[in-house]
Amino acid sequence: MDAYTATFEPDGSLTVTTSKSTGKGTWTATGDTSFDFSVREDFNPDYTQISPTGKRAAYIQIDFSAQHDGEKFTGAGKAVIYAADDSLIYATDAGTEGRRVS
Repeated sequence: MDAYTATFEPDGSLTVTTSKSTGKGTWTATGDTSFDFSVREDFNPDYTQISPTGKRAAYIQIDFSAQHDGEKFTGAGKAVIYAADDSLIYATDAGTEGRRVS
């Protein structure tokens, strides 16, 4: 699992930063301790992300359903990798976990 920083804003917007990408998306509460989020991460221009199929990836679309306990969250969903021409390279099941930092 790659390390990342995610910022969940009160207005439902979301930003994600990793060492190789930046992304924007949205999140929605689906219950008292559950939420869904969706983010498109564009790979940094100076980073070459080669997919398992051998194609150069331009961005990744991630859609998760998650649960939190106030300080930590875990989620599962799909990660779909696209080329610069928006053609689908591959998709995979994915998981995530995070913790609140101040």
